[in-house]
Amino acid sequence: MKKALFRTIYNFFRPRLRLHPDVDSLILGGYRLTNPSNALVPAENITFASRVIASGMWNYCFFQFYRHFAGPYWVERQYNPEDPSFIPRANSMLSLNLTHRTWLGFRGANGRFFSLLDPAGAIAPVVGYYSLEFAERTGTRLRLPARGEWKTEHRLPRGLPVPRVRYKSPNLQLRVRASGTANDMVLFSLQARAHTDTECLIALRPFHTEGATLLHALGAQERDRGLEISVNGKNELFFPEKPDSVSFSNLDHGDAYFHSASEKQIECPYGIATALFVLKLKAGEERTFAFATRTYERDESIKKEKNPIPIIWPSKGQIIELLQKEKDLWEQKISAGARFVSARPLFNDAARIYQGFLLSLARGPEITPGCFTYRQFFFRDAAYMLAALQNWNHLKTTRTVLDSYPERQSRRGFFKSQEGEWDSNGQAIFSLVEYSRLSGDREFLSSNFKAISAGVEWILKTRGHGPDKKILPSGFSAEHLGPADHYYWDNLWSIAGLKAATYAARTLGKHEEARRWRKEWKTYVRHIQEVSRKDRKTYGLLTAAPGRPIDSGMIGSIAMMYPHRLKIFPRREVRKTVMTIYERFFHRGLFFHPIIHSGYNIYLSLQVAQCLFELGEVGRARRILSRALKLRSPMWTFPEAIHPLSGGGVMGDGFHGWAYAEVLLLLRHLTFYEKKNTFVFFKGLRTRELRGADLEFGPFPYAGGSVRLSGRLGRRKGELNIQIQGKIPARYRIHLTGLRKAQPVFAASEGQIRFRDGILTVERPSAELRVRYQAMNLAGL
Repeated sequence: MKKALFRTIYNFFRPRLRLHPDVDSLILGGYRLTNPSNALVPAENITFASRVIASGMWNYCFFQFYRHFAGPYWVERQYNPEDPSFIPRANSMLSLNLTHRTWLGFRGANGRFFSLLDPAGAIAPVVGYYSLEFAERTGTRLRLPARGEWKTEHRLPRGLPVPRVRYKSPNLQLRVRASGTANDMVLFSLQARAHTDTECLIALRPFHTEGATLLHALGAQERDRGLEISVNGKNELFFPEKPDSVSFSNLDHGDAYFHSASEKQIECPYGIATALFVLKLKAGEERTFAFATRTYERDESIKKEKNPIPIIWPSKGQIIELLQKEKDLWEQKISAGARFVSARPLFNDAARIYQGFLLSLARGPEITPGCFTYRQFFFRDAAYMLAALQNWNHLKTTRTVLDSYPERQSRRGFFKSQEGEWDSNGQAIFSLVEYSRLSGDREFLSSNFKAISAGVEWILKTRGHGPDKKILPSGFSAEHLGPADHYYWDNLWSIAGLKAATYAARTLGKHEEARRWRKEWKTYVRHIQEVSRKDRKTYGLLTAAPGRPIDSGMIGSIAMMYPHRLKIFPRREVRKTVMTIYERFFHRGLFFHPIIHSGYNIYLSLQVAQCLFELGEVGRARRILSRALKLRSPMWTFPEAIHPLSGGGVMGDGFHGWAYAEVLLLLRHLTFYEKKNTFVFFKGLRTRELRGADLEFGPFPYAGGSVRLSGRLGRRKGELNIQIQGKIPARYRIHLTGLRKAQPVFAASEGQIRFRDGILTVERPSAELRVRYQAMNLAGL
């Protein structure tokens, strides 16, 4: 909003609302501090921000005054003065989930819509709508998982994104299976075993992981095949087997957990309608129960269908059968990618689970970094997420998303996901070219060259509007870097995009474009060196933007090393940039970002780990990865930033795809990477990950080919098999540091071999290479 317009509006409302005279100076002063250049605020963020603010105001008005209503997990923790998550509210007027923004998003393998699972086992079939909770009641004693009164355990069977939750108490054990389907439903199966006479409760609540959604009307209608439940006038749930009792309540009567106002229907003008479905069990009884719900995306801008398709609800047997089918479908999707089987189960599970999570976030031409808060496309997040997918051999999924890129480009050549963020063109061009390089698909590169060319011209033209026509105009960049500024992050990505486009033009034989873009690339490099020279001379490193002091926003500047390896600054300055971030802004082993995120950031921590690995600091890189995996939630998820005390999410989406991508990219890098016509294996893996298990890694794509590794490495002897499809490199370097003291004797099926300082070098290897060894000195093993 422009300053003059703000003053006009403010001067009109101030006397009518009796605003304090300091209001305008504080608001405008704050705006100048956070946006000194008046750069364009991304309009796409207004919708998100307005919902967050409105939700925060509603939460403030309800949860602290109606404590006799059972709240969702985050409220029960954040409002508890005995809990590390407690946050005072005072006169803030907003109450937001700032301590447990942690959830699992799941959908059917061929489904369109996500559902959410929270840390207490509550499930929202429709994101941002009502939730279903499971509870236990024996006599007058009610046990709620959200209050920690009924122990919950989360599982992902076989590492698949199909959640299972176990609930345990002295009276009742319950197992809940849930999955989305291709026909826009969520299926539930409950297996309950009672130790005494008790009740298993299924509760329908107007709350979710960010606050509430208003439920004004609930009702039950008996059908020939079961019981149908309506929410706000729309049929949402179906029980093929009717519960033993049903009760509805509203704000006036109280929480349905404690009070019943009706067995048929209820209305609530305040939107606080609740429902309870009861399953009664005798001591020693085991019971299986199933039900289904609808799922969709709640977008009020979408017009309602005039003739909606009738819902065909499944039977109990069909629900059980479909739950198994969904597991099989997810197994097929994940198995199409690379395998990672080492002697360390933690790494094996991470590789498999995070492939599944990324695949779930890629829905046709869309890939989103989250399933709730960040349920929209960003070129920035997509650059890393697609890199992870294609590097783990999910080339088809990657291609489906990239095929949509030309349609996402404006007539001016801007790859727009958000206005006012200038990093996207470099990211889009890099993603398009990197896919072609990795897959070897020149036809894809040729069909997208027009979009790449337009993207390059946008960069060159937009750079002309920046300071002295050298770097891009100020913008909000990656948003987490700070207020609007001339961020090096934007320019480093643009330089990388120009470099990638030059490679594309040269590959396709478009020599005129290749020469011109290479010249522009060199000029851009010289300009960014000039713009940053004063600060680099002062600090000996690259800050976040020209004129900025050392702050955590400089995390964006490490893009020069990872993922791009741009050799445009002296090595000592690059190293000092990385080490300063590591030494000043890491807390308890992870990057603590005080700007906006105010928590441990997993994906940025792992980017620093990539840089440390490149600098030869392998031990530090591994420690960052280990620390990050320790902070995963019981559902194996990461939020965008982690609360240093509660361990829950404080920022963004609780199911964050960028973090999963960085884990996969680092695991691959630790196992295999290419460098100067050399394949490097196991540089980042240690003896405990390689010894005592049947190893299998790959296929990992590279330059139109792929590489697989398998074998078994023992103390006394071992064998490693390497299979190459595509161009064979000049040499292999295989890091086997655990054999350093064993003085092993090696035998290779082909090539010249040399073992020194724990590294086995194979010169002129073959496409299928077998290496065997026999340890001669066992004293050091």
